[in-house]
Amino acid sequence: MKSIVIITLFSFASLVSFGQNIEPTQASEKNTSTQTTEMKKAEKAPTLQPADPKDPYLGRQEKIKSIMKDGQIPTTFPKYIDGVSKEDYKQSVYTWVHNNQDLIKEEEYKKLEQKSH
Repeated sequence: MKSIVIITLFSFASLVSFGQNIEPTQASEKNTSTQTTEMKKAEKAPTLQPADPKDPYLGRQEKIKSIMKDGQIPTTFPKYIDGVSKEDYKQSVYTWVHNNQDLIKEEEYKKLEQKSH
């Protein structure tokens, strides 16, 4: 009878010990798989390039053209000057928009006027 109890306890202890060793390995494999997936996503994600400070419209040419009635950027439209803060440039654009309402599509003018206040 003692031997049956001892064998049962030994078997139970082995099962518990074996079960504890399996779980961390499976969790580790899941973490590795998740990390690998995240790394692949990061590699595929497009990187955004900062606007070229030498670009006179900070990469917004198409947007500017789309708000103009004739689809062209007027020669009087403010150009970005390297060294000027983007906030100051933005304010000069809003001032220009306010003073040149006749060149801008009406719905776009209303949006820009709301943003400038």
